[in-house]
This record gives sequence, structure tokens and C-alpha cells, in this order.
Amino acid sequence: MRTLFPIWLTLLAVTHSGAETRLDLRNQGKKNLEPGVGVAILGSTITSDDAVIPHYQSGAGQPVSNCSPGRDIYVDTTSGILYYCRAVNVWQALPQDAHSHSASDISSGALALSRGGTNQSAWTGGRCVQVSGDGLKLESAGSSCGSGGGTGNARMFFRIAHRDTEASANRMEWGSTANVTVANSGTAPTTQALMLFPDGEDNTAARTFALPVNWTNTNLTARLFWTATTNSTTSVRWTFDVACVGVGDDFTSPPFNTALSVSSANTGNNRLNIATFNGVSTANCSAGEMMWIRIGRDGDGTTGLDDLTVSGAAVGVEIEFSTSGV
Repeated sequence: MRTLFPIWLTLLAVTHSGAETRLDLRNQGKKNLEPGVGVAILGSTITSDDAVIPHYQSGAGQPVSNCSPGRDIYVDTTSGILYYCRAVNVWQALPQDAHSHSASDISSGALALSRGGTNQSAWTGGRCVQVSGDGLKLESAGSSCGSGGGTGNARMFFRIAHRDTEASANRMEWGSTANVTVANSGTAPTTQALMLFPDGEDNTAARTFALPVNWTNTNLTARLFWTATTNSTTSVRWTFDVACVGVGDDFTSPPFNTALSVSSANTGNNRLNIATFNGVSTANCSAGEMMWIRIGRDGDGTTGLDDLTVSGAAVGVEIEFSTSGV
């Protein structure tokens, strides 16, 4: 290849010693100059800075070649993903609008529930996991894990008496004052032993059970199931209270908390009625202690209306209380 230069150029030649020689071609007539094989500098070399010269590569699949940061760029022609050299010989793919990662690739942050994550980065050890109130993430529950997990309410039912079929007798399962009796109700196979609280008298009955270790001293509710052998729709004034006994306390005569009283109307002959006691006082009670529960009839009406003229027949008591996970 031959390159032609205009003859009016002034050429500058630099010798190895550093002396300059100028050759003015403007008055030399028209001449063509032929370059030689290249530029040669004796005793030195010509170099360029690779860091400022981008190096573009492409191939099918992820890059595997060495690279220099700030210089090398690679395009995967199979996936269309663009890579840049993040550190010496370390390729980094540029983020895409929609892409996937293995679980080991996610080392920080929170992944949304809709994408299979927890949307949570802070956890408390030894706790159950629950869905948050807004339904957008998982979170540590407020207490330890248990069979039900978290907090909630538990219910226990205690029958008043039972029918001993072998002895053909009714048996009390509660201690009671003198005038409370047990009677049989119904016909086989729905025969039921009931505890009778007579009209016009104040009588009580009580029993114990062990409070669960995850019981919390809040929100105790009691429901007394009862019936009567009359069509009268008048009321019985029922009472309910509790006492608790811990290690070293007097088990036989515990101090009961303030009783609640409820007038519950009868709904008919042998019909089921329910007297509900909300907010039962559980002062001086702790998880794991023995709890006495006591029901009674204020038959003389000193705490409210009691005008049913026959016995109120107690069937059983259900109590509901708060628990935490264990």
C-alpha cells in the first residue's frame, strides 16, 4: 500500500540524541513520499494504556476468560445477558427486569411472600412464625412455640355429676353444701345426672383442676349449662367465682375472689339454658397452680332476681381462658 503526502508539509525528525532536524518540503517541488515499514524508536518502545480502551467480547454462554475491571465487556449471545468485569477475572451480570437466583445467591434483604420469600429480615430466636396482620410477610410470634403456637384461648368442660350404671346411682363430682342433691334426668341412652339447687336457698358447689403452664392471668369466662323441670320462664340467680392454691397454700379453705352474679331465664321444661360469666376475677392465680371453681344459686335473691320456684339443675361448667405458646 502506498500513501501520498502533500509536498508542503514540514517534516520533523528526531534523532536518538534528541536533536531536531526540520525538512521543509514546500520548495522541493512536487514529490511523492513513500512511508517505510513503520515507526521505529531506537532504545525505547511505544505503549498504550489498556484501561481506557474497552474490550468487547461475545460468546454462547457465560464468560470464562480472564478480564480486567473497567475494560472488558461481554455479551452472552444465548441469553442476551450483558456482563462487565467487576474485579480482576471476576465477571458480573447486569441486573435484568425479571430474572431468577438460587437461594444461595440471596445473602441479604427480604424476598416478598409472593415470590416465595418471607419478606422479613429480622427474627427472634425460639419463637413460632406467623403471618403478619397485613398478610404481607412472616414474622416472629410474640411468645415461644407450642403445640398450637402463639397466643389464643383454651376451653375446658367439667360435668357436675355422673350416673354409675353398675350401682344404679348418681355420683357427685363436685363438693357442695348440704342441701344440694343429685338427680337422674332423661331416658336411656341420654340419661344424665344433674345437680339440683333448690329454690329459696343459697347453696354452692366447687371442684379443682390444675391450671396449664401456659395459662395467662387474663380473660377468664365461665358458662354454666343448666335446666329445670318447669315451663316457667322465670329466672335463677347463679353465681360463679374462683380461688387458686399454690405450693405451701391452704388447700382446704382457699380465699375466693369476688363472685359474679347472673340472672338466667329458663326457656322451658327440660330445655337447656346457659348462664355466662364474663370477666371472672383471677387475682392471686398463677400458671401451674390448682384452681377452685365454684358455682352457686342465690336462691333468696339478695344479689338480683331469682324467681324460679323449682330447683335449678346444673349440667356442667365450661371455662375459657387465655394461653400463650410454650
